[in-house]
Amino acid sequence: KMSEDEGLTTGLKSIWGLVGQIPSRGIFVAQFFGTTTLNSFVFGSLGGFLGQTVLGTGPLLPFLAGSWVGFSLSCVYVWKRDTESAIALSNRYPALL
Repeated sequence: KMSEDEGLTTGLKSIWGLVGQIPSRGIFVAQFFGTTTLNSFVFGSLGGFLGQTVLGTGPLLPFLAGSWVGFSLSCVYVWKRDTESAIALSNRYPALL
């Protein structure tokens, strides 16, 4: 069974298949920008909507606050995910260290 991260990596490789081998740094940067951008937009939109309807204020400041929260949470998520991946790979291939 393929995990979500493996599916994303496979999808990125198939998109850029004409280029050749994609460096791991490029995959990391694409995953980081994709994750943080999407979460920032979703949290910002939700914050703007709630600010407009519930608080009765304009949507700009709640959107900015929601975007900040979404970006911060997604940075923590990416950090935890990659830390767990690095630890698992170091346990699997100790000779590389």
